[in-house]
Amino acid sequence: MTDLNPTHKILIAEDDPTIQRLYEAILSPIARVTLVKNGKEAKDLLSQGSNYHLIITDREMPVMCGLKLLTSIQHQTTPRLMISGTSTPHDLHLEVRQYGALGLYQKPFPIQEFRTIASEFLSNGNSPTLEAYFNSKYVN
Repeated sequence: MTDLNPTHKILIAEDDPTIQRLYEAILSPIARVTLVKNGKEAKDLLSQGSNYHLIITDREMPVMCGLKLLTSIQHQTTPRLMISGTSTPHDLHLEVRQYGALGLYQKPFPIQEFRTIASEFLSNGNSPTLEAYFNSKYVN
């Protein structure tokens, strides 16, 4: 596991406080984590000039859902990942990618795999672990 790099920042949009705490526990050893309750709060932070190395968003949230967030920030170059606990068809994965996200990652997920994916993005700007996940899940 990569040690905390105080210059690495991850923005997480998630409305469930329990899941927020889980994400923070998983990712705070490797980066500074900022938690917001919905896509609008994430969009507001980004429009104020806040910079992040990785943006993670839930799919379904009040006020602004993850897909609307991705649509509104598709000009951003920061890697973005949508996470969903609902049944996620292949078409949604493709739609999410159209809006500049890396793709759709399904809950529940192995904690170590999730931390590895984030760590790889923070270190290299890409994640072979995430690509392997997408290939196994969405490529026929």
